[in-house]
Amino acid sequence: MKKVKEEKEEKRLASLKLEEEEKKKELEKEEEKRLERIKLAEEKRKNQGLYVIEKGDSLSTIAAKFGMKTNALRELNNLEKKSAIRIGKKLTIPYNQKRVDAIARAEYIVEKGDSFGSIAKDFNLTSKAIIEHNRLKRKAKIRLGQKIRLPLPHALKKKRRKTKLLRPIGKRKLRVTATAYSSHKAQTDKTPFLAAWNNRLRPGVKSIAVSRDMLTRYGMKNGTKVRISGLPGIYRVRDKMNKRYRKRIDIYMGLNKRRALRWGRRSVVIYW
Repeated sequence: MKKVKEEKEEKRLASLKLEEEEKKKELEKEEEKRLERIKLAEEKRKNQGLYVIEKGDSLSTIAAKFGMKTNALRELNNLEKKSAIRIGKKLTIPYNQKRVDAIARAEYIVEKGDSFGSIAKDFNLTSKAIIEHNRLKRKAKIRLGQKIRLPLPHALKKKRRKTKLLRPIGKRKLRVTATAYSSHKAQTDKTPFLAAWNNRLRPGVKSIAVSRDMLTRYGMKNGTKVRISGLPGIYRVRDKMNKRYRKRIDIYMGLNKRRALRWGRRSVVIYW
């Protein structure tokens, strides 16, 4: 009798032990699943960024900005078809935050190991397009922390729209060759701040010198207001150029000799 009881007790203990082991295995599996979910969530967060809605944005323009379909953006953010978006609200984008910020600003901050080629590849651009957009030389080198403007479609569209708004002024327009100069003796004469008609120049003033034919043939005069395509603001005629030049303007750039040299020689349209 005693032996039977002992056997029953052994079976009961064995059964309890088995149940405990099974529960332990289940808990371990649940813990593994929980850790896996956390890991997936972290990876998802790493590959997602937040975009802050700005004035003029719509779901379609935001989607186009990041190369997405509008429906995909809507589904990612659990938005209904008729859901309205508000300025300042954050939308989830399927790129890391660094890439989201760069695309939103159309500007990339150079990091260690970057090159024009690697940046171009990351943003589906070409090295040539980036170099030209930043007005750099072909063999220019980039440095750590440098800000590189990205010629992304939405940035170029915004730039074109801004330039277009600046165009209308006066009744006349003409394509001319534009150079630039600064108040240095090497680029002017012994009186770098004194212009024609006794006009005095000072850094910050939007002033241009014009070729003589612009005065005699095209009707410009001292003080004529001029708009230059691609440049903001209104310039005034304050100086005359050498007699040998035709259909030409020289843009005054104050004391910034480097900026004047970087401008070089360009073909622009002027309005007056």
